[in-house]
Amino acid sequence: TSAEEIQEWDIETYVDENTLVATPDIIVVPDEPLAPPFKMDGLEWLENGRPQWAQSRFDVLLFKVAGLTLAVPLISLGQIQPLTDELTPLFGQADWFMGLQPTPAGKIRTVNTAKFVMPERYDDSFLQTAKYVMSIDGVPWGLAVDSVNQPITLQPEDVKWRGDRGKRPWLAGTVKDHMCALLDIPRIGQMLVEADKNFMSV
Repeated sequence: TSAEEIQEWDIETYVDENTLVATPDIIVVPDEPLAPPFKMDGLEWLENGRPQWAQSRFDVLLFKVAGLTLAVPLISLGQIQPLTDELTPLFGQADWFMGLQPTPAGKIRTVNTAKFVMPERYDDSFLQTAKYVMSIDGVPWGLAVDSVNQPITLQPEDVKWRGDRGKRPWLAGTVKDHMCALLDIPRIGQMLVEADKNFMSV
């Protein structure tokens, strides 16, 4: 049989009427669920008007920024690194972004704390006085500070907690004995992440 004869064959298809031809099931592939929005640990404030991390005795770290004493909950901090001259700038960031600080654990996005916390009284001299970066636990961000003091232990009643936190949501309250602002570090971490949607790419 030649190849030409094969091409001329009339091929008939026989279908047995008793045979049921099953149509393939259409498989609907659901869209991949969106990743849940990032949420810092310790964000919640409870009905007693205190944050989750201050329901009982807690430790805070006192530090100075542009001559002002501030306090942060120790549980929300990572490491404290000396601020180097090797800050790498990134374009398109907010004016309070100082640059990327190299550390053994990776690059920390460093915040100009003076400009972030009190922009109305900011002075560029802070760029010369800032000596350390305090990293925020859980996110690749850190706060530039002048100096760091010893941690102290507080009871919830040692703080005048803010009732209305709409204007400055990062301000948790005032430490009465030291008359210094207590920063809500989980809230600051959340604000920084939301200000930079691509924070995981660094």
